[in-house]
Amino acid sequence: MRVSFIFFLIIVFIQSTNAQSFAINTDGSTANASAILDVKSTDKGVLVPRISKLQRNAIATPAIGLLVFQNAPDSVGFYYYNGTSWLWLATASNISGWTTTGNAGTDTAVNFIGTTDNMPLRFKQNNGWVGQLDFNQGTYFIGKNAGKNNTSGIGNIAMGSHSLGFNSVASRNTVIGDSAMYTQSFNNSNIVYFSDNTAIGSKALFFNQPTTNSNGYKNTAVGSEALYLNTVGQENTAVGTGAMHDNTTGYQNVAIGRSAHRLSKSGGGNVYIGYEAGYNDSLGFSNTAMGYQVMKEHRSGSNNIAIGYLSLNGDTTGNEKSSYWNSCFNER
Repeated sequence: MRVSFIFFLIIVFIQSTNAQSFAINTDGSTANASAILDVKSTDKGVLVPRISKLQRNAIATPAIGLLVFQNAPDSVGFYYYNGTSWLWLATASNISGWTTTGNAGTDTAVNFIGTTDNMPLRFKQNNGWVGQLDFNQGTYFIGKNAGKNNTSGIGNIAMGSHSLGFNSVASRNTVIGDSAMYTQSFNNSNIVYFSDNTAIGSKALFFNQPTTNSNGYKNTAVGSEALYLNTVGQENTAVGTGAMHDNTTGYQNVAIGRSAHRLSKSGGGNVYIGYEAGYNDSLGFSNTAMGYQVMKEHRSGSNNIAIGYLSLNGDTTGNEKSSYWNSCFNER
């Protein structure tokens, strides 16, 4: 029987060689002209080498198109070599890989989306940057070009289109909102710089731009365009739409309320709380005002105190004044 089978193979080989193709079958048909090897059977298949992942990776100089079946320890299936790496033929419906139409029966102990090495996890849409998670630097960016230029900055969080878009080395910033802290690009010779800014709201701290490692830091801006024009001002707190909008170099100010201390430029140590409180004050120092439009027209005076509705509303340059609104007697 063995001799007959060998003889049969020899006959087939001779016939196929003349045709430049090799056929293996039981019905005597010739090989397809486009194939060097044509195997046909109605009850059998073809077995390729079955090896482990370790054995597959140990193959020396694999040829392009080399096919193997990986049987252990994970991602079982057919692999082929494309010239640079092994690719998994993961197209069957019963494979263990993630599919684009949803997955069921997952186990959080073994199934996950992410990397198995120490590299950041990057997300793209239409081949454009839409986010990156980096455990090493403690940076988390979500949004179109958010944090895209970060190189050595650590502990940064940016959420929103173009938020923290040009930052490279400044660290410990928390930025949420479209284009929030968009401009900051201070590069301190690639030395990590702890700027500790918080910007929450569309274009909050938009123009913040430190010039040294001792300015433009520890600002808190909450609200659309809060501290919008700030460049080197430091340790300011602005809460409300447009609060301290025009501040550039002012420092240690507190403004809470829509457009509170809006036109601030370079003053310091002011506290304005209320709608448009201290709206026009650009150069004043150490003023304290609480209430609706209190000290709204004030521009450059210092050490004033105004509490209550429209207190010192018309004063422009006064110093060391005090005013209050008595809710019981309507006095100022």
